[in-house]
Order: sequence, then structure tokens, then C-alpha cells
Amino acid sequence: MISGVMTPSGSKTEKSLVKATSSSLDKTKTKSVTKAYVAESKENIIEDHTPAVTTQSYIDSILQGYKRREALRKKEVAEQRSKAEEWAKKYEQKQDELSKSLHAKLKLHEISLDEEDEEGEMLRDLTEDEEDRVDEALISSPGHALLVECFNIRMTRQLINALQGTCWLNDEIINYYMEMIRERSSNNEKLPKAHCMNTFFYPKLSTQGYRSVRRWTKKVDIFTKDVIFYPIHLGIHWTLAVIDFRKKEISYYDSMGGGNRSCLNTLKSYLEQEHLDKKKQSYDTSDWKLTNMTKKVPQQLNGSDCGVFTCMFAEFLSRNAKLEFSQEHMPLCRRTMVLEILNSELDR
Repeated sequence: MISGVMTPSGSKTEKSLVKATSSSLDKTKTKSVTKAYVAESKENIIEDHTPAVTTQSYIDSILQGYKRREALRKKEVAEQRSKAEEWAKKYEQKQDELSKSLHAKLKLHEISLDEEDEEGEMLRDLTEDEEDRVDEALISSPGHALLVECFNIRMTRQLINALQGTCWLNDEIINYYMEMIRERSSNNEKLPKAHCMNTFFYPKLSTQGYRSVRRWTKKVDIFTKDVIFYPIHLGIHWTLAVIDFRKKEISYYDSMGGGNRSCLNTLKSYLEQEHLDKKKQSYDTSDWKLTNMTKKVPQQLNGSDCGVFTCMFAEFLSRNAKLEFSQEHMPLCRRTMVLEILNSELDR
């Protein structure tokens, strides 16, 4: 037994025991130191090098960031969609406005073209066959030969020859032409409602008064018309007076630039008396205009075409056409009038 045994100092057994004990202590100390170092190292690694993604708080913050960005993105998308819808609505409204505007312009242009068609060009050139018919009608002999009869007027070679060259027109040609204007108006609803008095009306009215012409309108109500034409013969000169109910105006057209205030006043008085006689009521003409057209209308450059100008004034005005003709057109106007009388129908 070791305990209680005394061994000599420095004995071999004692030395071995001390050595073993010392070695065991060194191993135990070394293990303790090693464990402490490893533990410290692990702690340092966790503190210094462990990524943050391994923590729940960081993951939550990442998710919250994504949610915020997603919410912002959705808001931006919603705003852009709202703006797009607003612009689309404005675009549709603009397109609708443009469509309506274009439609209105096209409609206006269509109406303008229709009016232009109604007004027509000045006068078209006659065909070769038509020229032959006119030439044949203007043969003067035999003068009594009947060419056409209409509107209670018998048109003979002698009468129609007034349209030859620079001859003065007679009452028959002018009255026949006025009747064709009236007839065309009654058959075409697009044209103004027109009525024409014959060449004998105004001389009778101006010299014998209203009573002398009172029965001339027993079959027509002039107050239902748009316009009334009155060919005026001043002995050696033809002019035209026009009553326009649409404008409340009485106008005087003279191809030699003259005026006729007396004629205008006579027709104004006639309107008042005609209304009182036919309607049994007075007719207010206080706001009517009396106009001498003077230089505002085409002018003749000779002393023989006044009758043709008078007929052209009436024909153009009866279809709301501009008076775009002149002295140079008179030869064609005369030959066209011959053809129209032969056909008892206006060419325009």
C-alpha cells in the first residue's frame, strides 16, 4: 500500500508516481484550455461571421420591404391605368367632336355642291343637234308658222325671231319665259316658290290703279310665295322688279344702271292693297326695304339686249344663283332661250 509507507527521498517509485500525476494534471489542464478556446472561437464566429439572413427579424424586414414596394407598384399601376382611361375617354370625346365637325363640314359642303348643281354653270354650250334646231327655228319665213304653243301663247317664227342677232324682245317671248320660270318653280320643291306677272300687269297697275288688276290674282295667293317677278317695259327698255317676301325687300334690276323709285313705291302700295283685299287685313310694310340695284347687277354694253338681261335676271334669281353673266354671254343666252322655248322647259 502506498499510504503510510515511507519511501526514501528520490526513490524510483516516488518519481514515477509524481511524473504520472503531473502528466495527468497537464492533460486535464490542456483539455480544459482547449475546450475554453474552442468555445471562445465558436462564440466569436457566431458574433462576427454568422449572416443576418439567418435571423427571423431580418427576414421579416425583407418581407415588409417587398410588401411596401408591391403596394407602391400597385398604386402606380392604378394611377397609370386611371390616367390611361381618362386619356382614352378624352380621345374618344375628341374623335366624336372631330367626327361631328367633319360630318357637319361634309354636309355643308354637300349642300353647297347641291346648291351649285341647282344654280348650275352660266350656260352650257349647245350640242350640234340643238344648234340645228335653233337655226331651223330662226328661219324667218313663213313668219306665221306656228313653232310651239304653251301657256296660252302661240309662238310663231316671226315672234321667236326677236331672239335673232340684236333684235329687241317682244312681250310674247318675255311672258313665255316668265311662265317657264313659274312652271319650273312649281315642279321643283328645292327652288324658291316663285310667281311671275306678265308684261301687261305693271302698265295697267301704274296707270289705272289697283282695281284694274285686282282679279289678276284670283287663282294665286302671292303671300304664299317666296318671290314675285314683274317684267317692266319702259317704252324702249326692259327692266325687272322683284318682290322678295323672305327678305322683305322690293328690288329694281336695270341692265343700264337706272333706278325707279316710283315703281318700287307702286309695288309696295300694291302689296298693301292686295293683302287688304284678299286677306281683309292691313299689311305692315314699314320694315320693308326698297332697293334700286343700279351698278350692283350685270350691265349691257349695247342698246338691244335689255330684254335678254331681264329674262336672265329672273331666271338666275329664281334659283338663288349669283348674277354671274355679262354682255359677252348674250349670244349664247339668246340661242339657249330659243331652244328652251321650243322645249317649253328651262335648260337649268
